Amino acid sequence: MENIFLDIGVLVILAALGALLATFLRQPLIPLYLLVGILIGPVLGLVTNQEVIITFSEIGIALLLFVVGLRIDLGKLKSVAKIAVVGGIVKVGVLALLGFLLANFLDFAYPATIYLGLAVAFGSTMVALKILSDRQELNSLHGRIVIGFLLVEDILAVLALTVLSTLGSFEVTGLLLALVKGIGLLLAVVLASRFVFPWLFRYASKFEELMFILALGFCFGFAWLSYSLGLSIAIGAFFVGVGLANLPYRLAIAGKVRVLRDFFAVIFFVTLGMQIAISDLDLVWKALVIFTLFVIIVNPLTTALITSIFGYKRRTTFMAVVFLIPTSEFALIIVTEGMQRGDIGSNVFALVVMLAVLTITYMSYLVRFDWQIYKVAKWPLKIFESFSREHIERVEIKDGKKKGKQVVLCGVDRLGHKILKALSSMRESILVVDLNPELIEKMARKKIPAIYGDINDPEIFHKTEPKNTKLIISTVPDKHDNLLLLEQTKSYRRSMVVCVTASQARDALELYKHGADYVIVPKHLGGEHVAFLLKKSGNRFGKFKQTKKEHLRELREIMRK
Repeated sequence: MENIFLDIGVLVILAALGALLATFLRQPLIPLYLLVGILIGPVLGLVTNQEVIITFSEIGIALLLFVVGLRIDLGKLKSVAKIAVVGGIVKVGVLALLGFLLANFLDFAYPATIYLGLAVAFGSTMVALKILSDRQELNSLHGRIVIGFLLVEDILAVLALTVLSTLGSFEVTGLLLALVKGIGLLLAVVLASRFVFPWLFRYASKFEELMFILALGFCFGFAWLSYSLGLSIAIGAFFVGVGLANLPYRLAIAGKVRVLRDFFAVIFFVTLGMQIAISDLDLVWKALVIFTLFVIIVNPLTTALITSIFGYKRRTTFMAVVFLIPTSEFALIIVTEGMQRGDIGSNVFALVVMLAVLTITYMSYLVRFDWQIYKVAKWPLKIFESFSREHIERVEIKDGKKKGKQVVLCGVDRLGHKILKALSSMRESILVVDLNPELIEKMARKKIPAIYGDINDPEIFHKTEPKNTKLIISTVPDKHDNLLLLEQTKSYRRSMVVCVTASQARDALELYKHGADYVIVPKHLGGEHVAFLLKKSGNRFGKFKQTKKEHLRELREIMRK
């Protein structure tokens, strides 16, 4: 027991020092955690009880997926179901086949070729969802696409684990049994979310500590059930998180679990670095270089082609590509079980672990400098738009009947919905520009002029007919996108009125400095609106009940749309 405490103590202290150094140097945290793992594991051998630490890291994966499940809006995921299912299956199939052929070319023996093919086929749910959550992009368009892809990939990874466990004597019944178990687990969560969770958490919500421990109990309970069925504990934790997502207390639960999640997530990344066997790297370094190039070149090209074929523009494609690069934690589980069964040697295990370390580090820096990289990559990415089967149909849906100066609204989801409604009531001539194909289709059904694309694309900007535009409103909170929009519009005509959106006060000040006529800061406006309601109530706070009814009606209208 004392050794376990000391091992965790060393891990946490050095991880904290690494995080402090990374923050001071303004670098991503994940590479420093991986470096700490390499240092305390294979280099200095400071941690002796690695099995317990690895178990803790698995808890981190489960807690992360539980919190992500809590934050997922299934209604929004439905809009990307087609690309998630079809695209996810195609991506895994293509990369697994190419990875298998590459392993054969590098003279790896069977069945190591199969393990390596699968290792490069799956993206990292743990890393992608953690960064999406930290950046508050889980419900963004590219966030939903990434989550959809990863869910499909995780299901395929569980099936792959089942197939590999019977590699010597594969039977279809084993695969069908795994499917039945997964469906049974999902059905259990659905029933619990319908008949158990609502009334149980309604009572528990009166006691904060009870609600917290109850949520953790369900997380670990379904993780244990998933493990008992021969599935990953992460699958059970994710399912129950999604099952709790419809409760009004989901954000409170997520907030309380987040601290635990972050702690165990740090252990996961440090543990990943600890698993590198330095002695085996001499045997596989050439293969490591080749497979790393495969993951950072072939994987993005495959993803970019798939997203483009489904009609998504290059900005969305680029962000989806970035988050789907890292090698999956499921790849580590697959090769761990393969080594335990004697299917592969320690050299293959070391190759996959190091591949995960390198690709996770690479992705961390891509995300850190995504805007700068996108500015370089956006022109080559335009090539992929030519593969889009819906490119021509979705580029432009405009109404030629409307005359006079127009208002261009960039982004109609969430914040933009209210603005669109107000402009319509004012009988303004409106042109919507959005990167979400589903929203463009909705505009077409409502006979609202719309262009599918990114207004910062010069071609799309000129299609908006800027000479006929009196006002541009951007509801996209990305600072770099808005800076580029300001540069483009003000260089075209300085008198054009441009309203943009910022998440933070310092970003708003920078946007004003670069010529914004008004900056929407949602949190600030939210406070102003509450202050307005308080003054309007005239100390008769019962009026809030009437305001509640109006708000509920508006929210339901948004959900229907």
